[in-house]
Amino acid sequence: DALPISEIRRLDIANGRTEWHQVAAKPGSTLESISDSVLARPPVRRGHTLCARGGVDGAPCVYMFGGYNGDNEVCADLTVLDMDRCIYLSVDSAGVPSVPRAFHTAVKLGPYMAVYGGFNALGQPMGDLRLLHLPTLMWAI
Repeated sequence: DALPISEIRRLDIANGRTEWHQVAAKPGSTLESISDSVLARPPVRRGHTLCARGGVDGAPCVYMFGGYNGDNEVCADLTVLDMDRCIYLSVDSAGVPSVPRAFHTAVKLGPYMAVYGGFNALGQPMGDLRLLHLPTLMWAI
């Protein structure tokens, strides 16, 4: 069985080189002192998706949705990573929430995160499409 982990790595593909980096608070920042806190670490997860976009204030954000948590439960929670501040926030979405799912697909589609398929908590395949409006965090369908 795969074990969920709690870290984020970034793949840089600039200048013809490929290099992995662990995302962490910038040296000397006020967040460096809280890098071991709950706010500075993502929740343990596997079988989830990540979608990146510019945040409301222009700061880059990554949205993590669903997957299995550390207790091996299928989730429908949404976590936002502020890439500039390296802070994770568990957020509540509005509208009709998505069914908990893992091993689904998610892509950014304009102002939306489109979530398709995956497996529900019973391990059954799903064929539905859900749209999360990222600026308002409201599920559209």
